[in-house]
Amino acid sequence: MNGKHFSRREFLKLSGAALGALALKPFSPPKLDRPAEHALWKGSPNFPVAALTVDDCYLSSMLQELDIVLSTQPDVKITLFAVGETFENNESKIPGIWRTFYDKGHEYAYHSFSHINPGVQSTETIIEDYDRWFNACARVLGVEPQVRFARPPFGVVTQSFLGMCAARNLIPTMWSTGWGGPYENASSAIRKTSNGDIVLLHTRIEDVKNVKQALEVDLLDTRLRFVTMSELYYMYLVDQNGFNHCTDSPSRLQTCPE
Repeated sequence: MNGKHFSRREFLKLSGAALGALALKPFSPPKLDRPAEHALWKGSPNFPVAALTVDDCYLSSMLQELDIVLSTQPDVKITLFAVGETFENNESKIPGIWRTFYDKGHEYAYHSFSHINPGVQSTETIIEDYDRWFNACARVLGVEPQVRFARPPFGVVTQSFLGMCAARNLIPTMWSTGWGGPYENASSAIRKTSNGDIVLLHTRIEDVKNVKQALEVDLLDTRLRFVTMSELYYMYLVDQNGFNHCTDSPSRLQTCPE
């Protein structure tokens, strides 16, 4: 299962169950002074899946290099939190690069159009920004993708950003670990990556090399699978709601026994 083929009906079915479960709990007002608490930081610790997420995506050459690395690992799926202005910029340099990722089952998620700090924007402005981002993404893909996740620039979760997510049915998303920078700095985080982790990366040469090292050497012998944010979140909801994921969720989930 991947973000492209994970149907909206399947996703909303379990999401609806999660909301129903929340409705049974005593209501408490949100902590407005700490909006980051309302973002998703990590998936379930009970399933051997983690998500590789790539922010910004400015460098077309590194996108292409990342595609080459991932082509040797066809079961690995990633989520691209691309900045909207990179869609047409990179498309003009490497035509079809965005569609290549989409056709291979990778997923797209919102990370603003121009990487402006949401702390200086209203909810209405961020909604307009998201719509501009979505239209740019759809243009280069040639289809309207399923977009379920949003990450704020600089990791600044604000009430205005959460308001946009509510208006556009997006899940505010952060990260639990990062593989960025020189390998000697990232190696410890790579080896400690475990169930439910959301990994932060950028399209930098060091980060792409770290992905290759992690998938081909450091984590090769682990049971950990790298999936889209949609699959990671689905399994998180399964865990939170006490479902038997092999009978109550799509049978194609690879975490189910044969």
